[in-house]
Amino acid sequence: MSQEELGSLLSALLPFAQQKLTENGSFAPFAGTVDAQGQVRGFAPKPEAEHMPRGEMVELLEASLRESAQRGECRATAVCCDVRVARESEGEKIDAIALSMESADGTSLECFLPYKKLESGEYEYADVFGGPAPARIFLPAAPAAPSE
Repeated sequence: MSQEELGSLLSALLPFAQQKLTENGSFAPFAGTVDAQGQVRGFAPKPEAEHMPRGEMVELLEASLRESAQRGECRATAVCCDVRVARESEGEKIDAIALSMESADGTSLECFLPYKKLESGEYEYADVFGGPAPARIFLPAAPAAPSE
């Protein structure tokens, strides 16, 4: 089921990021979940986090997602942000929409949708690339402390 859930997150979050990019030229990090009933839900950091650096906003989103996962409120999560990333084959940094996705079954992926703004003001997108990534949301439970 995780492939289907991660596909649902990708299908919902990427178009939203592309829309925000077209409207504003960039976008603040945001997240989405697949809840216990299989519904995709999106959310952004609280308004007071609006002026935080991007890395802090992502950490805030991840902490909220971890809490939600620990309470059993979601089966899959994704964090989406606007980044500059080095593509292995080219070496130079490119603009991309980054999507870090995880599911409760342990699947953890990071993918990037490269883009560039054309002189016309429209955006041109390249092929998505990425692969496995370390888990940040659905973390293994800490071992219980030995009893004395």
